[in-house]
Amino acid sequence: MPLKKGWGWIGSLTLLAILVAACANSLDEAGREIPGTVPETIVCDLFYRASPSQAFDEATMSLSTAGDRQMLDHADLRFEAVAVADIGEGKSLSVVVSNLDTEDEVARTLYQFDPQQGVVDQFIGGHGFTGLTYVFHPTSGAEMQYFCHAGPQT
Repeated sequence: MPLKKGWGWIGSLTLLAILVAACANSLDEAGREIPGTVPETIVCDLFYRASPSQAFDEATMSLSTAGDRQMLDHADLRFEAVAVADIGEGKSLSVVVSNLDTEDEVARTLYQFDPQQGVVDQFIGGHGFTGLTYVFHPTSGAEMQYFCHAGPQT
């Protein structure tokens, strides 16, 4: 957008401030924050065991809905979560579980959030917005379970 003549450096700084704010939160055409677009936290609880006779190893990871990527490797499975905030598409979380040896995907799921509501837990039993998901390694039989839920606002 070209600057109008006479804006000077104060007008340029004002425009820059609006653009920086737009990168941090989703804004409408008038520069107002869209409700539900404040960065939130997504928490994923992970459970892994190499065989049914073993106890689960447990881990937790937190991601910002403003944009974040986290990975966790176990003996033969990798859990990767990518949170994206896009002004046009809204907020989403992509979860990929891969075979660590071959790097082949075993499972992939995309969760998209309503821009007006943000991240909303919907499953009974404390299983967040994903529900409890089970993924099995294709040859070793190792098991990964996970669920992701809304965390406290940052």
